[in-house]
Amino acid sequence: MEKIIMTVPTVLVSIPGSAALRTLIYFDQADVLQAMQNGVSTVLVVIAMVAGLSGARMLTDPEWAFTRADPPSTWRLVGRILRHRHGA
Repeated sequence: MEKIIMTVPTVLVSIPGSAALRTLIYFDQADVLQAMQNGVSTVLVVIAMVAGLSGARMLTDPEWAFTRADPPSTWRLVGRILRHRHGA
């Protein structure tokens, strides 16, 4: 468990961090095209990492994704609307 705690956050920061650094370097060198390409790549990598980690967590721990002790207020509002429509 200790290895995971120490390595996962480091990898999660360093993967998009290196592409983000290249983006800044290219902007500093006035190479806007390369900077934009690296910037878009960085954003896509972050989105993919978030989706992958969330998907893995949902698959391995269904309670994390689908059951909550205190649902968000939006869910309560939707529940009230549905109950009102169905006359419950």
